[in-house]
Amino acid sequence: QGGNIGIETTGAGDIILSLASGNVGIGTTNPLRLLHLESNIPSPKMFLKDTGNALNEKSWTAGLNGGTYQITTRTDADGAGEVGMSMTRTGTAIDEIQFPKGDVRIDGDLFFKTDGSGLPYASCYGNDIAWTQAAAINVVYNVSDADMVTGQLNLATHDGNGKLTVAKAGRYYCHYTATIKSSIAGKHIISGFEISGSGNMEPDGRNHIDLVGANNQLECSGNAILDLAANATIEMAISSSDAGNPTVTVEHLNITCFQIGGT
Repeated sequence: QGGNIGIETTGAGDIILSLASGNVGIGTTNPLRLLHLESNIPSPKMFLKDTGNALNEKSWTAGLNGGTYQITTRTDADGAGEVGMSMTRTGTAIDEIQFPKGDVRIDGDLFFKTDGSGLPYASCYGNDIAWTQAAAINVVYNVSDADMVTGQLNLATHDGNGKLTVAKAGRYYCHYTATIKSSIAGKHIISGFEISGSGNMEPDGRNHIDLVGANNQLECSGNAILDLAANATIEMAISSSDAGNPTVTVEHLNITCFQIGGT
């Protein structure tokens, strides 16, 4: 009818071969592509089966689940399996591509092409910041100075004083390098990371230096792999394990962190 060949069905709807375009439609009388599947309930899906494969490894479906496109495994009897890939959208824009199960393996190279692409990362630095603190014994102090400069940020922020905030939860590699001096010789200074205003220094990433001479700078650095929550903050911190309230000065400081995986 109307230049088409149609087969009436009671399932997905008419099966139409458009003689004008050569397109085939299932559930539509106006196929827009070479193969056009359309329905409301159930959502349109393609069922693919290779009878030569192992038990319950023969079948896949590809199709829509609401506004989400999914590729899903099925049992041989078309029972439930696992979603291998899922894509969501807002309008014509792709919001997210998920691989909920299995590993993603790349034999070639992986490139991040646009601004803001890639994993979360953050950095800040300060030269000649001259941050000072009279350090009471075993008290943790955050190094916070207005001369700190924002470095590179993606899904992260810097408060302008040496505090980095990550937007996404995950496992992060974190590193700091600093030069430190003490007003009193012979003081033992501990440096490390403080997370989200806890008031404690993380055990991973600590460094210990003995400032043998008064006002002699020594370099210290530390690195750690830390589990950070969404909107967690990370700062460098120092503490003196000796009495006498030495004035500790941090002259130069660099802090970097970037995500390496999920928690």
